[in-house]
Amino acid sequence: MMKKNLPVILIISVIIASGCTSTAQNTYTSDSLPEGVPSAGEHPVGNAAGDRAPDFTLTTTDGRTIKLSELTAQRKPVVLYFMATWCPYCKEEYKEIEQVFPGSGVEFISVSLDIKETAGVLENYRTSNNRPGTFATGSEQILKDYNVIYTTTKYVISMDGAILYRGSGVLKAENWKTIFDSLVNS
Repeated sequence: MMKKNLPVILIISVIIASGCTSTAQNTYTSDSLPEGVPSAGEHPVGNAAGDRAPDFTLTTTDGRTIKLSELTAQRKPVVLYFMATWCPYCKEEYKEIEQVFPGSGVEFISVSLDIKETAGVLENYRTSNNRPGTFATGSEQILKDYNVIYTTTKYVISMDGAILYRGSGVLKAENWKTIFDSLVNS
């Protein structure tokens, strides 16, 4: 299974490495996942590229409960994006994302790292700005599990639960297009 995902991982790594802004902090997978590395199911849970993503349970702004383990059981790739409604960099990055968001094929979940932001505040932000994907309130546990201390922190998680990319900082639309295309076509 990992051999099938290796080209996707390498493509994402190369494009992101060559196109990130200087403020982005990245962990790439090309060096950490050489040929023959075990699949995500056999890999330890952690928050680095190549690790199996920690499971989470989130409550969305429309009251649904979503779990990473259920999404991966359905073979759905996930982008987990940590943001806050007051963050100007998130606003800038959403403009880039909106240009290339595929609409389906990828679960794009925005999670507030400001745990004081309520579901109502997040839903108002989502609808009034026509933001893509699902929004959910954050918790201390998910912030700890994913080592989140900055807004614009993002995790790209394969359909088998492996972290393909982890980074923060604003990515350009072409970088997001590569990420989405790779996930949809994997």
